[in-house]
Amino acid sequence: MILVTGGSGLLGSYLLLSLLKQGNKVRALATQQKSIHKTLQIFKLFQAEHLFEQIEWHYGNITDTEFIFDLLDGVDFVYHCAAVVSFSPTQVEQMNMVNAVGTETLVNGCLERSVKKLCHVSSVAALGSNGTDEVNEETYFLYHPNNTAYGISKYNAEREVWRAVAEGLEVVIVNPSIILGCGDWNEGSSAMFKTAYKGLKYYSNGITGFVDVRDVAEIMIQLMNSSIKNERFIVCAENLPYRQVFDMMHDCFGQPHSSINASRTLASIIWRLEKLRSMISGKLPMITRESVNAAFRQVYYANNKLIKALNYKFIPIEQSIKTHCSLFIKSRSGEV
Repeated sequence: MILVTGGSGLLGSYLLLSLLKQGNKVRALATQQKSIHKTLQIFKLFQAEHLFEQIEWHYGNITDTEFIFDLLDGVDFVYHCAAVVSFSPTQVEQMNMVNAVGTETLVNGCLERSVKKLCHVSSVAALGSNGTDEVNEETYFLYHPNNTAYGISKYNAEREVWRAVAEGLEVVIVNPSIILGCGDWNEGSSAMFKTAYKGLKYYSNGITGFVDVRDVAEIMIQLMNSSIKNERFIVCAENLPYRQVFDMMHDCFGQPHSSINASRTLASIIWRLEKLRSMISGKLPMITRESVNAAFRQVYYANNKLIKALNYKFIPIEQSIKTHCSLFIKSRSGEV
């Protein structure tokens, strides 16, 4: 039996689809039943509703020790995708609980139930930065004022995983860059496609890593099926400017390219106004200080360790964008 936590999220959904296509028996964790419709939509996009029906769903809180220990009964392999991703300061406590405390609870359960191997989904946000050089798996996290609350929570989660390694659990850790895929078009990285569909006039000079969600799922499965253990791997196909990525999306949607360079001053004004709007409306801010800082940061991530370990060939980002833009249009047309 295989357990996938975060089964209703973008990566968890694609991972479940891949595992089921390979004939595996899977159990999936989601916080609540109504959230799994997002997973079903992804299965429908790939005409795989019959596989969705094979998932053994469980609903609960990943920080609930008794629930997690029971959930792990009879489980041999665990893919830990559950996480809260946010730049909002109002969700810091929730990120710490789910990402760090939840991981602690899960690895304790894996040790207690003698799970054979765990694949932990971390993030490049849990790595350090060394200035102009490429960040690699040995670029260790250092506390800094520019660290995001999300990055800190994922770093603390990794610490729990390494602690479990010292106690005898076999693990592999993946540190994905920004994951591109079709999921809930209103949240996470999938929202980039909706933004580009409407047209984005402004651009920043930021650079970061991108990877197709299908690559991340496939790499996780290959690592779990290999003899590799107690290693972590950056999962990044290409390092690209945000502007270039959005303009590839614009091309797919027939929108003009971004033409106005957003200065830090303008961006600082916008996030402050958005914070005020959020305080009045009670809704999460669409732009925050952390998201603005990320948009201007220029970071390059090395992928040579993973390529060497698995002899892996990534989907080119331009091809990835074309695929997911097409699926976005398909989903909006009501075909799914």
